[in-house]
Amino acid sequence: MNQAIFFDKDGVINPLVERENGDMTSPWHIKEFKYLPNVIESFQNIKKYNYFTFIVTNQPSLAIGEMSLENWYDMMNDMHAWLRPNRISYESDRNGVRYKPSNLMLEELIEEFNIDRNKSFMVGDRWRDIVAGHRSSLNTILVGNTEPYIHDIKPHHVVKDIKEEILGYGHPLLTFSHPRDIVIRKSKYKCARTLMIGANKSANDLDRKLIKLLQNPKTQLNMKLIVND
Repeated sequence: MNQAIFFDKDGVINPLVERENGDMTSPWHIKEFKYLPNVIESFQNIKKYNYFTFIVTNQPSLAIGEMSLENWYDMMNDMHAWLRPNRISYESDRNGVRYKPSNLMLEELIEEFNIDRNKSFMVGDRWRDIVAGHRSSLNTILVGNTEPYIHDIKPHHVVKDIKEEILGYGHPLLTFSHPRDIVIRKSKYKCARTLMIGANKSANDLDRKLIKLLQNPKTQLNMKLIVND
């Protein structure tokens, strides 16, 4: 079976657009479409870990004429070019059976690509994404914390839109024996505190917004280690 990450689009891959009346909407024109920071790099790194990537999105602006099919196809072509997802699935009809929080778009992809639910994730910024992920028994990740939880269905993880991915290497001489500390090193120096060597980032390379969050003692940092042979 295969592992996968399912992404919502608006608010996860691209920022929302503020309209003259103050409403925040999806981009309606290719000229309004841009990627959030780190998105392209994240998709590239995810591929290295042998995850399938899917974009599953509601696009009601298509049905009500705010966005043309031509502009939507331009955005899909752009995502295929830069993010290279295995599939982009969308539904424009708010009353359609595939419209999230329905999990039908997810189930279609899970069946077609033989996806292992236990090792796969749904990433979104709205309750609809989290409910759809739960219905398909996926691990769910809410980006940001602006939406209330409903029906006692909560995401498995809540993250800000700030993240860092650090790539490095192991070594036969790493002992992982220090009782308190772990250190990620750009150098090849090894000691009981060393988690990895030859890393692509040092502390000075981290996003300053992340540093500001970490200076708050109430901030919780979630670290995930992925080891590839």
